[in-house]
Amino acid sequence: MTYTKIANLPNRVKSDDGNRPFRSIHMCLYLRTSDDRFSSIAIDSLQSDSERSLSMPLRRHFLKTIAWSLAIAPVAVRADESGDDLKKLDGAWISKDPNTGDATWTFEKGKLKLEAPGRTYKITVKLDAGAKPHKTMEMKVDEDSPNAKNFDGPAIYKFEGDDKVSICFGTQARPTEFTTKDDFSAFNFELTRKK
Repeated sequence: MTYTKIANLPNRVKSDDGNRPFRSIHMCLYLRTSDDRFSSIAIDSLQSDSERSLSMPLRRHFLKTIAWSLAIAPVAVRADESGDDLKKLDGAWISKDPNTGDATWTFEKGKLKLEAPGRTYKITVKLDAGAKPHKTMEMKVDEDSPNAKNFDGPAIYKFEGDDKVSICFGTQARPTEFTTKDDFSAFNFELTRKK
């Protein structure tokens, strides 16, 4: 299991009265990178010139710092991953359909222009790269879209390398697998990056 240090408190801080500096204070927060959840807090030894315990106000300060880090860091990690996936999507992609013809998907900074034979859609895209078991995508057709105005399509997506991505969206609920349903409740598209 791999851990990454995400926070490091100073090696020297002073006690409340400012007269007795603690000789060694070292606190580290570690993030387990396998599933983006905090699993341990490692706190190194703490010593004072005259005592081995922190005063209560300073203890409370450290506890608040830890609680604050635990609360916001997973959200920040997921936001970073989603932002990375949005950047990875940027550009033009092609999906092929033997019945309706090829479609061009052009992503740019969270916006999608989908051009298929006889129809065009303008869509706002939001990602959650930390969702399980599949990464999720919210597809909301814009008000000024030529077709399907204000349609919301909950979707899932997955990358296969840098030049392939699968997107499956539902017409009623979010799909649980990457497949097109016969009852038209889900449509799966395999996109390849346009060269």
